[in-house]
Amino acid sequence: RSIEDIRDAVERGDVKPTKLQAMGLKYYDDFQMPLTAQSVNTVGKLVRIAAGSSRETMIVGSFRRKVYDPILKVKRPGNEIAEFRTKDVDILIVDDDKHHNTLKEIIAALEKVASVEFAAVGEHQCMGAILIPSLGKFKRIDIFVCTSEELPCALLAHTGPAGYNVQMRQVAHEKGWTLNEHHLKDEKDNIIETKTEAD
Repeated sequence: RSIEDIRDAVERGDVKPTKLQAMGLKYYDDFQMPLTAQSVNTVGKLVRIAAGSSRETMIVGSFRRKVYDPILKVKRPGNEIAEFRTKDVDILIVDDDKHHNTLKEIIAALEKVASVEFAAVGEHQCMGAILIPSLGKFKRIDIFVCTSEELPCALLAHTGPAGYNVQMRQVAHEKGWTLNEHHLKDEKDNIIETKTEAD
């Protein structure tokens, strides 16, 4: 089936998409256009404004893997940055006063400085679309919130790639431990302190 077939089925009422699927259909053409590192940085700046100076905000996902070296903490060579392309933006916000309304507060502030639409909003994560002014296109954006204590595991999880995360969690599982985006825990469900991703 083509994307047009799916759109027709939705219009006829044969298919009832979820909010996230409906957003994907609405902005399907926009989402196909890749983003440059410059455009990703533009989104990062908008989210930093919305999050406020009291919260640390960082771009993660493929941008962090390919543009900013998380181990050496330096930008990669200029030619690699120039060649970087992605189809979405992942943002991690650190907030030690995190509560169930933190994301809603950030979204409300973001709506004042950017054109955004969110299809799914949870306590620690939201998924939506944001307009890139220079392109006149909407692009996918995922925003995650964690505390300083959770940051090492959150960085590991949200930097990826997915296959690497699966391998890391499998290693933890073989030790009888559990690893997720919040904590590393031992076989007794005690939190194992992690100060960096390397830990």
